[in-house]
Amino acid sequence: MPSYVISGFLGSGKTTLLLHVLEYCKAQNMKPAVILNELGSVNVESHLFQEENVFELLDGCICCSIQDVPSISRRALKKWLKSLPEGIIRGKGYVSLKGERGIYPFQYSSNQVHISDFSQKQTTDPCIVLIGKDVDITHVQNSYTAQISIQ
Repeated sequence: MPSYVISGFLGSGKTTLLLHVLEYCKAQNMKPAVILNELGSVNVESHLFQEENVFELLDGCICCSIQDVPSISRRALKKWLKSLPEGIIRGKGYVSLKGERGIYPFQYSSNQVHISDFSQKQTTDPCIVLIGKDVDITHVQNSYTAQISIQ
């Protein structure tokens, strides 16, 4: 299934492009779906997509939600990732590992975890990005905190 991410600054033409893509898809008898990730609590352009299959993520999404990421051990990170709800299908990010210097990239997919053996220079803050649906972000955050406290 082809998927496209449209991103850009305010006024850069994202909505115009999206409307053209939707028009093209309809002309080709395709059934497009749109996920709109709004940083605010209201989608001010919702009237433009009334006839479309649109899922709105208001106030940011799960990608934006797990920003305070304390240090964790490799073992605890793997255990936590493998215990995530079924709705989480992919994850990646950068974590500080307990007892190790730097920041370590990791990836999660299909219940498999890979944590790099090589640290990156800490040019970014630790963060975790999860992709999924029907997930209670509070539960996910609390389970991470609980995993750290068990170590």
